[in-house]
Amino acid sequence: MHAIDEAPKPLICPLLLAVIVLSLHFAAPMAVGALEREIVVGGTAGWNDVQLARNVTFRPGRRDLDVAVLHDTAYLPRATTDLLLQFDGASAEDTAGNYSVRESDIDFTARNAQRGAYAARFLGSETGIALTGGPLAAFRPGRVWDSFAVEFWMYPSRVHDGEQILRWRGGREVEGDLLDQRVSVDIHRGRLRWRFENIFILPDFAPHEIKLSSAREIVPDRWSHHRLEFNAENGMLEYTIDGEPVAIEYATDSGEPGDSVRLAHLGGDGTGVLRIGAGYSGLLDEFRVQEFEPVESVLDEYSEGAGILTTRAFDLERSGATLRFIDLETLEPDNTESALFMRTGDAIDRFGAPDGDWEPVELTNRSVRDRLRRFVQFRIELFPDGRLSATPEIERLVMRYIPNRPPGPPGRVRVTEGDGRLALSWSRAPGVDVKGYRVYYGTRPGEYFGDDAAEGPSPVDVGDTTSFELSGLENGRSYYMTVVAYDEVNDGEGIEAEEVRGRPRRR
Repeated sequence: MHAIDEAPKPLICPLLLAVIVLSLHFAAPMAVGALEREIVVGGTAGWNDVQLARNVTFRPGRRDLDVAVLHDTAYLPRATTDLLLQFDGASAEDTAGNYSVRESDIDFTARNAQRGAYAARFLGSETGIALTGGPLAAFRPGRVWDSFAVEFWMYPSRVHDGEQILRWRGGREVEGDLLDQRVSVDIHRGRLRWRFENIFILPDFAPHEIKLSSAREIVPDRWSHHRLEFNAENGMLEYTIDGEPVAIEYATDSGEPGDSVRLAHLGGDGTGVLRIGAGYSGLLDEFRVQEFEPVESVLDEYSEGAGILTTRAFDLERSGATLRFIDLETLEPDNTESALFMRTGDAIDRFGAPDGDWEPVELTNRSVRDRLRRFVQFRIELFPDGRLSATPEIERLVMRYIPNRPPGPPGRVRVTEGDGRLALSWSRAPGVDVKGYRVYYGTRPGEYFGDDAAEGPSPVDVGDTTSFELSGLENGRSYYMTVVAYDEVNDGEGIEAEEVRGRPRRR
C-alpha cells in the first residue's frame, strides 16, 4: 500500500469558477464589537451545527477547510451486487462483502475521484489488486452465471497495449482434459478489449472465444465509463462506453441472435483469484459487478434533486435581537445555484425547530434593521448544473446580530409617605425600547406579594410613567417596593430597581 493523496477533488465542470457571495446587509458590515454577537457555520468553525444534510456531503475545499457539496451518485450495494470497489476511506475493500483483498499495490487519491471521496491510483505494478471470492462470489470456481454486468470508470495516465483492467483464470475438466478459461479486460491497439475464453461453453465443448472491442480509442487523462452487460434471455453481450453501445456479440450456439443461449460456466479448477489493474497506470473508480438483474448505470455525477442542509436552532436569549449582517459564502460553477432560507420563532417544537415559517433571504432592502425572534434556524439549498456534472460549494454561513438586552433598572427610586398611601418616583430605565414599568410591593423584604392596594395586587402595571401612587394601604405597616421596566418584546421585564421601604401614616 502506498501513500494517500489528500488533495481535494476538483469539480468536473471545466468552466471558469467564480466566487458568488450572497449577502444581506441590514447595516454596514463591521467588526464584531462588544454589543454584536456572531453565528458561524462552516469554515474554521466546522459543520457541527448542521442538524440535517439531505443529498449533501462534506469534502475539503479551498484552504483545506471542509465545504458542503451535493452528494454524488456513488453506488450503494444491493442484494444483486457481486462486487463493489468504491475506494472510499482509502480502502480497496469490497463494499458488497463477497471478496477479500489478497494483495494490493495501489495508491488512493481524492484529487480527481470520479465518485465518492477517493479513487484508486494504479502505478503500473503487476500486482494491482488481487481479490479472492467467498462462497457467493461470481468469480469463484464452479459458478454458473445468469445475467450480469461489469462496469467501471477509468482515467488512464497512458495507453499501452497489455495493460489489464480485469483478469480471471480458471479451468474446466472436459473428458479428462483441462480446458483453460479466462475472463479479461485489457488495452489492445489503443482500445479496450473484453475477452471470454471458454467461458460460454459450446455443446461440443470445443474451444470458444468471444471478444468485444470498440473503434473508439481510449484517451489518456480523461474519465470514461465502460460497461459490459450479458442478457441471459437472448444471449446478447453489449459493450457501452459512456452509455453509448459500441459493440454487440451473442453467446449462442451459432453466435447469432435467436439461437440457443449459452450461459457462462466457470470450471472448478484454478485459484479463482480476480485481479484488478495488473500493469495498468491511471485511476479506477466505482468498479461494480452485478448479477441476475443488472441495474442501469448512473452516469450523471449528481442527481436532479436539490441538496438540503439544515442547521440547528440558535438561541438568541431573547426576542427582538437586531439582525445586522448575514452572509452565505459559496463557490459556484456556471449554472449551479445555492439559496439561503431562515426561520425564527419564540418557541421550538419537540424536534428543536422554531415555530415560524421558512422565508428566503433576499438581496433587497439592505438598509432594513430586522428584528429577530428568540430562536433562529437556517436552511441552505444546493442545485447542480444542467448537465448534472457540477455542484456549488458552501464554504460558510455568517450571521451577526445585536442581542435585545432587557431594560436596565430604573434609577433613584424615592418614596413619599402619606395617609394610607405611598407615592413612588424614579428615573427612566436605560434602554431604547422601554414600553412601561411595573411596581411590585409586599410586606416583607424581597417578597412582593401584596394585595391590599386599591390599584390591585402586586405587580401593578403603571404604563410609561416615572411616578405612581399606591393607595388604600394600612397605616403604620411597612411596605417594601421595587420598580421594573419592561420592553416591547413580549413585555419582557428587565432588572429590578433597588428596593425601597415606606410606612403609610396620618400627618
